[in-house]
Amino acid sequence: MFELDQVYPINIMPRITAKELGERFEEIADIIDSEDIGYVITDETGKEKFIICPFEWFKKLEK
Repeated sequence: MFELDQVYPINIMPRITAKELGERFEEIADIIDSEDIGYVITDETGKEKFIICPFEWFKKLEK
């Protein structure tokens, strides 16, 4: 098992609700790509549910 936190500390990733991600997907995808950052996706109560990040992060973990 890998630790994503080794690539980019989860505690400093921006948070966004799933609803907001759906409304702004293209914009957020462009930010993720251009700034090489990930987002923690939360539900409406703020509970962390998922992470969306650049595919390149997983390539770094394979090395």
